[in-house]
Parts: sequence; structure tokens; C-alpha cells
Amino acid sequence: AIERTNNSFMKIGLRGVQRSRESSNLEPQFKFRLDLPALEERLKLVFESEAPELQSLDEQIRPETASDDKQVDETAVGALQLKAKSAHQWSASTSVGVDLKLPADTFWRAKGNYSWDITEVWTLNLRENIYYFHSDGWGQTTQLTFERPFIKHVFRSKSEARYIHRDRRFEFAKVFSLLRELSPKRAIAYQVGALGENKPEPQVTAYFTGINYRRKLYKEWLFYELSPELLFPRDENFNLRPAISAKIEVVFSADD
Repeated sequence: AIERTNNSFMKIGLRGVQRSRESSNLEPQFKFRLDLPALEERLKLVFESEAPELQSLDEQIRPETASDDKQVDETAVGALQLKAKSAHQWSASTSVGVDLKLPADTFWRAKGNYSWDITEVWTLNLRENIYYFHSDGWGQTTQLTFERPFIKHVFRSKSEARYIHRDRRFEFAKVFSLLRELSPKRAIAYQVGALGENKPEPQVTAYFTGINYRRKLYKEWLFYELSPELLFPRDENFNLRPAISAKIEVVFSADD
């Protein structure tokens, strides 16, 4: 939801991850967006700890993905984002910016989002993201999500594909989620899914299941998350690899 809002905000988080047979690690996270009101709330200045386009689908989808085999460089990303006015179920935006690592890496991205009420209970959401980084080349991500609310739960089926042109490689993900608001201060999401890629041949790279529990600790700006997970990766012969992560997040918003 915070991706779709037009308001200024800042998110600061600290996440700790512990995996079996490994040492724990801490990962700071931040994202900041400032409205430029002279342009009718269409132009935003955005800073974040890492561009999502530089993350694999594994890192984007699973909660315990402060990846041990692909450590994120100490860097920050700044961009100027232009958001088009929504038309019916469509919305779009484009950004130009720079990844502030050394040497600096310029980039461009364009995003589109389409929402459709298929029936009275089923909705469809299609998201497209095309991007180009000077050092890594261009890529594209497509996400298709079906969602249905029940009395106390929301069922979600998400299919996602990512293409990295430099490696001529596709990544795939299929995730089923069941979300529930336990109270005005607490929510939980149950998740099961599979990850795959097309090289060296089309194959499933991992299965996983997990829980994401989120609690509001104070008013509308201090949150806590706890996320246990069971991972079955191909490179470990699909043997069980348990993990758990905990996160504290502070959200400052123009709404508050």
C-alpha cells in the first residue's frame, strides 16, 4: 500500500536473521520519499537502501533473505520519480536515478499497474516493471496476482517472472498466501511457494513455507515483525533449512 500512496514518508528498519548452522546477522533498511508539491504531487524524490531491481525473486519474496551467498553492497539508491495520473484501473510511473555505490551507477525504470474486479469477490492485479542499469543492463519483471477475501481471511495467489538480459536468465516464483487481521494491532500471513529458473535448465530451485507476524507497537509508526521459515533448497538436495528473522520498523508518514 505504501508504494501506491502519494504522501511523503520515511521507513527505517533493522532486521536480524538466524539460520541453522550459521551465524546471525543484522541488516539495516530504509526508504524515504518526498513529495514535490509544486508539480501536483506527481514528482517524488525517493531514497532507499537497495533498488528492488538488483534483488533476485528469492530476496524479494521470502522474508529471511539477507542473502549469505550474495551480500548486498553498502550502498544507497536515489531517484526522481514521475507518477502519471491514474486512468480507470491503470496507474504508471517512471524514474531516473543513481545507485550511490562506487563507482556510481545510473538507472532508469518504468512501472505499470492494472487492477480489475473479475467478479464480486475475485480481483486481478497485473504489475510490470522495465528497468535499465548502466552496469547491469536491462531487465523486466511481471507479476500477476489473484485475490479473494473471506470473512476473516484474504487468499492470494501470486505468479512472478523476472528476466535478466545480461545473463539471458529467467527467474520464476509461485506463492500462495493466506492473510488475516487478528486485531487492529496484529496481523499474520501464512505463505507457501516455489522458486525456479531456466538455467542451466528449467528447474525448481527451492520450496518454502513460512509465517509473517506483524504487530503495531505504538500508534501508527512503530512496528514489529517475526518471520519463521522452512526452506528446502535444491543445492542442498531439498533438505530442510530452518530460519527465523525479527524486524523493528519505524514509519514516518505525512498522514500522521
